[in-house]
Amino acid sequence: MITRLRSYLTLSRLQKSAPAILLILIFFYMWKLNQLTPLWADDYCRLSTHTSFYQAVEKSYVRYFERSGRVFVYLINYFVFGNYLKLIPYFNVINAILFCLFILLIFVLAFGRKPRNFKDILYILLIFNLVFVGTNGIGEVALWKSGAVGYLWAGTLELLTLLPFFSYLNGNQSSFSNKYWLYGYYIISFIASTFLEHLSFAVTLVTWFIFLETKVRKKFFPIFLQVSSILHLLGSLTLLFSKGN
Repeated sequence: MITRLRSYLTLSRLQKSAPAILLILIFFYMWKLNQLTPLWADDYCRLSTHTSFYQAVEKSYVRYFERSGRVFVYLINYFVFGNYLKLIPYFNVINAILFCLFILLIFVLAFGRKPRNFKDILYILLIFNLVFVGTNGIGEVALWKSGAVGYLWAGTLELLTLLPFFSYLNGNQSSFSNKYWLYGYYIISFIASTFLEHLSFAVTLVTWFIFLETKVRKKFFPIFLQVSSILHLLGSLTLLFSKGN
């Protein structure tokens, strides 16, 4: 009986850890692919051996008025590819992490919970297949380095922005327990909305629909979600009114 109990406990722990193990394996797979994938297209446009952070900010500022409102996308690209030899190893790690986070967020938003058993492994594999194998869009930009910032990172940050809204719809009305996490969420809400025009306005419409729907029905809507809605709208407008657009 003790042996059976130990086997059950071991299986139970393995079942809870299985989704995390799978995501770790996906991380190492994507990390290696990022290392093996050469530069292409826009990657070469910002390539340099030394670009200071101030120079990256300055170039992004000019781009905002001349070409596009995606100022944070340009800032990251100019700084990373302006210091390619030093920063690209770190970029490959971060990009692989964000890809895994993207998959995890899709699961959490779809099911309203964290993955927790063997069956959820199949769902994660399905999401991985749909995102990376089944569609050329995300599959390509996950490895196209400057494109990953503009599209993969944009999608991941926008899903992070939506996560508390969907959590609220699922009955969780609590705020962040740590004020620094809350401030970080506000920053993400604004920055995410400046990455990609059509995605930015789509998420703004979703957040404001939830916001206004609760007001019409006179339901409680957490203050931090109201602030996030406003910040995301401001980011979308910052993107829209760029002279470069």
